[in-house]
Amino acid sequence: MTERVVERCADCGWSSKLTTPRLAAYALQSHSCEKHRATRAAYERGLARHAKVDRTPKPCLHKRAAHVHGTYACYVLDRCKCTPCSAANSAYESNRLRQKAYGREDLVDAEPVREHVRALMESGVGLKRIEQLAGLHGGTMCKLLYGTKRDDGTYRPPAARVRKETARRLLAVPVGDVAPGARVDPTGTIRRLGGLLALGWSIQRIADDHGIDRQPLDRALTGAPVLASTAARVREVYEAIGDSRAPETDRRERISASRSRRRAEQAGWPVPAMWDETDIDDPYAPTPSTTAPRRGVDLDEFAFLVGGGTEPQAAARRLGVGLNAVEQAISRDVDGADAARRALAEWRAVA
Repeated sequence: MTERVVERCADCGWSSKLTTPRLAAYALQSHSCEKHRATRAAYERGLARHAKVDRTPKPCLHKRAAHVHGTYACYVLDRCKCTPCSAANSAYESNRLRQKAYGREDLVDAEPVREHVRALMESGVGLKRIEQLAGLHGGTMCKLLYGTKRDDGTYRPPAARVRKETARRLLAVPVGDVAPGARVDPTGTIRRLGGLLALGWSIQRIADDHGIDRQPLDRALTGAPVLASTAARVREVYEAIGDSRAPETDRRERISASRSRRRAEQAGWPVPAMWDETDIDDPYAPTPSTTAPRRGVDLDEFAFLVGGGTEPQAAARRLGVGLNAVEQAISRDVDGADAARRALAEWRAVA
């Protein structure tokens, strides 16, 4: 083993242990007595603080936990400063700093997670329900949203960072996963019911055919918040009916369908085909216009349909107009008027 040359300062007591006399002499010449005294004083203050720490093991007073000494949890939650708990805290901090240096830190930014939880709460999910879905306890949610109370009565701010596993669990809870009894925004329910009314389906028929109580549906159309179970049931009915129009097999059904369509037209509710799936639940998405642009009558197509055996009224409906509009177009002698006039005359002659 190489011998060390010791040089000591007579004023401050600083000493050097280097391999050669020249190096030791140079270090003695360049050292700072003031700096050495400040370092020594800080070291002694640290020893004094360390000596004042109460190393008596503290019992765990939590109702639902039994923290074991020699763990990081006991050091933080029970505030136990005994030697095993202090050693566990030192090991935890050393490992945390090492992982951070390697770029493998376990903590992530809490703000995106906090925004997701708030979105869940705005959609009607309670905190206890979020805890159940994410498999977390209430202390984690309080720290994330509100902060914690200090011993002096003040509050710590909400957590700036959370563990990756906590963030993964909370972000995995979809906003649509709402408790059945929670009240949610009625926008999507109103638009779905309005679309079905535009197809001729009455509220009473929807309720009767699908086993739903009519009263929640009527309340939803007034703009009142709806239960999540009602919103989910309306969504199922909406997807089951699709673009199918209400049957009109007799006079009563025709009257009911006409009234439903008139109500949807007055309220400005478009048919389901006009809604995009991603917009129908968004209260800020614009409502598609229900005012159709004025269109001309394709008399050539009308003549083709009637000549093929289609009833004139049915042919006009397929063109999106009434038979009166066809006859007016024929009277104005627009393109295809002669063919349409002949086809209509032949049909009436045979009928």
